[in-house]
Amino acid sequence: MRRLLVTGFMISLALELAQAWPIAGVQHFAADGAAPWSPGWIFAWLVEPFLSLALLMIVGPALT
Repeated sequence: MRRLLVTGFMISLALELAQAWPIAGVQHFAADGAAPWSPGWIFAWLVEPFLSLALLMIVGPALT
């Protein structure tokens, strides 16, 4: 079961990190004209890195 979970998390992590470059257009769209450094703008630009960090925190300890 642990191997299955780690494999699933690794696939999710790889897919998440693989789309990091093209996601910039989506983040620009998500900001939807918000003023730079406003809460909405910051959320739009930081949500993707935090999802990647969450996956790394789940997968990292499982590998040891």
